[in-house]
Amino acid sequence: MDVQQAVSPPALQPRRPRLLVEDGIPTSVRIGLSVLGHDVVPAEYPLGNAHTLTVEYGENGEPVRFTGAADLRGGGPAEGY
Repeated sequence: MDVQQAVSPPALQPRRPRLLVEDGIPTSVRIGLSVLGHDVVPAEYPLGNAHTLTVEYGENGEPVRFTGAADLRGGGPAEGY
């Protein structure tokens, strides 16, 4: 899984006593969570904004590659300095 795949899936978030779920969470998962006793509620807003940056290091311990990913829920790019 690359960093973009890690930040892109739909999210869920506990907000006691409810469990907020984004649109992309499948109905079967929502039903399963309800059966387990969760009060599943559709989220009225995006749940998160997690821009991400990974650093890969070479054999000598020096950085050799930087990879960024922007969360589609938020605005702007992933940036690093």
